[in-house]
Amino acid sequence: MKKIISISLILLLITSHLGIAVGTHYCSGLAVETKAMLGHQHLDCGMGEMDSDCESSESETQVDKMPCCENDYLSIPVEDEFRPTFDQSKIDVDFVAAFIVSYLEVFSVNAETSHFTQYDPPLVTRDISTLHQVFII
Repeated sequence: MKKIISISLILLLITSHLGIAVGTHYCSGLAVETKAMLGHQHLDCGMGEMDSDCESSESETQVDKMPCCENDYLSIPVEDEFRPTFDQSKIDVDFVAAFIVSYLEVFSVNAETSHFTQYDPPLVTRDISTLHQVFII
């Protein structure tokens, strides 16, 4: 159940940030075509080609009529509130100091370092396997 919910939320997030728009084509005030699309594409019913003017002489005055077709697009604006913003100009002094100290510790040669080359471990007074009751069978 958790996987289904998480997958559906991921798909919702991805589709909301893809820029999906719903476009509706109106011809003479009636909705003719509705499509879900990426961005804004031109929807057409073929009636726009019929509005071409006939050839006429230049002396006549022509009045352009209103187009019979129009497209309406519905898209949801999304703000990226989940994306963290980074301020590049701010320098964390504590981090820089800790980094320098650790860097110098790693690459410094310390003459006082003892590697216990002549150290002898203490003598065993009791058998450790018997003490912890661990036996090989």
